[in-house]
Order: sequence, then C-alpha cells, then structure tokens
Amino acid sequence: MKFLNLGEVDYKQCYEHQKRLHKLRVEGVIPDTVLLVEHPHVITAGRSFNTGDIPDKSVLDNYGIKVIEVDRGGSVTYHGPGQLICYPIIDLSKRKRDIHRFLDNIETVVINALTTYGIKGSSLRGKRGVWVDNKKIASIGIGIKRWVTYHGVAINLNVDLGYFKMIKPCGYNSNIMVSLNDLIHQDVNLDEFKRVFEQSFKDFMGHS
Repeated sequence: MKFLNLGEVDYKQCYEHQKRLHKLRVEGVIPDTVLLVEHPHVITAGRSFNTGDIPDKSVLDNYGIKVIEVDRGGSVTYHGPGQLICYPIIDLSKRKRDIHRFLDNIETVVINALTTYGIKGSSLRGKRGVWVDNKKIASIGIGIKRWVTYHGVAINLNVDLGYFKMIKPCGYNSNIMVSLNDLIHQDVNLDEFKRVFEQSFKDFMGHS
C-alpha cells in the first residue's frame, strides 16, 4: 500500500488524478494507493444530491465557491482549508468485495486516529461518517468501479464551520458539523495528524 501526500490540490485536478490512478489500479499496474490532500473552498454534490441541500446558491456565488456534481455516494458537502481528505484507491476484489465492510473500516481508521487526541469518535447505524457526541467530524462518500474504490473521507481538523452554513451537509442542518480544533481547544497540526492517520490506516487496513 502506497501513500501520497499531495498537499493542497484543486478539486477537479485531484479528481482527474484519482481517475488515472483508478485505471492503473484496475489494470494492476500500481498497488493500493491512498491520497492525502487538502482542497481550496469547494462544494461537492454526490449521487443523492437534491437541490434543497443548497438553499441559496447565490451566497456561494458571492464567495466564489463552485458546486461540482460528482459520482460518489452521499449528498452535498463542503471541502476547504483545515480539512484532511483521504482518497483510497483500493482493489476490493482482494478484500472480499464487501463495500459495507470497507466503509465501516474507513470509519474505524478515523475513530482510531482521533483517540490520539483524546477524542472518542463513533459510528452511528444508518448514518455514514464519524460522530462525536452526535456531531459529525468526518464525512464519507465513495465511488467504486470494477471493484476499485475512489473518492473517500473528509475529516474536519481546523475548519471554519461557517462555510457549512451555506448548505445542508449530507442533508443535515449545518450545526451538526464539528471540527477537531473546537473539541480540543487548540489548532491541530495537519502534518502530525496525517502521520497519525496514515499509521492508523496501515494498522487497520493493511490486511482488511
């Protein structure tokens, strides 16, 4: 399994990169590959998107924030500074072809990483993502073609939660979102969290 820390990358540029890697993984040219990235401000709308999830698009336009419709599961979410996004390009044909188990495992990776910061995260039945005291700290939405995954999970670390107020994230009221820095009352070192997250991913997903 290979990890690529790409830093801040434009969303569309990163999506094209995912598609290239996905093709190479399907062909068996590359091993399972995990991208760790950050994006400039953007709203993405998944396959469950409905127009009511963006109450006033003119507000987004005023901030110069684009809405991009994508081929992942889930509804609408926000990506921006202070958020770590993980895109696993993983061949599930080598892992029992169990999509639900894969999503459960991604949640567990995030939960395990959060324990390093003294935070108890959890999974909630019927509500994808990672939650802390009924607040959502990580959102998950994947795509899968020929049993190879793409898209992934976004974890709020030092996020300005005001941007979520422009939408109904994952169909919920925006006040359901939370960021790690608010929980631990200090800014999170992104490089440090990436190291913690990568180790958690290796420990739990290396053979899952």
